[in-house]
Amino acid sequence: MRLEDYLAETGESCASFARRLRDPVSGEAVRRWARGERVPEGVAMAQIFDASGGKVTPNDFFGIVPAGDGA
Repeated sequence: MRLEDYLAETGESCASFARRLRDPVSGEAVRRWARGERVPEGVAMAQIFDASGGKVTPNDFFGIVPAGDGA
C-alpha cells in the first residue's frame, strides 16, 4: 500500500504520522514521501513499515508487488 493511500485510509495527517516515527522528521518530509516526490532512506522505510502496522512496505515506494499480485 502506498503511503499516500495509507494516510487517506486512516485519515491521519502527515504531521501526525511524522511524530510517530522514531527518528524525527517533518510533516513536509512525510508529505513528499506520500506524493512520491522523494524516496525515504532505508531506516525511515523501516520506521514507516512499523508505524503503519506493516501496511506500507519498502517495496511500495518502488512499485514492486509480490509475484501473483498482478505483476
